[in-house]
Amino acid sequence: MATEIAPRRLNVVSPGPIDTPMVALKGKEREALYANNTAPHAIPRAGTADEVAQGSCMSSRHCYQKKQQVTEV
Repeated sequence: MATEIAPRRLNVVSPGPIDTPMVALKGKEREALYANNTAPHAIPRAGTADEVAQGSCMSSRHCYQKKQQVTEV
């Protein structure tokens, strides 16, 4: 992180592929895109916007959680 904010610590949410309406593909093309992009992941599916929001809320709610990175929500 930037030295300008030191000694503050930040919590970060770094999701993997997220299924949102921003992806214009439909039907089988959309399914194939997400299947290919998520195949090597521990959970082989795209996340949802709600799951990312839950990770963000969890990160901000817990004052004891410092300098953490929530990945692949």
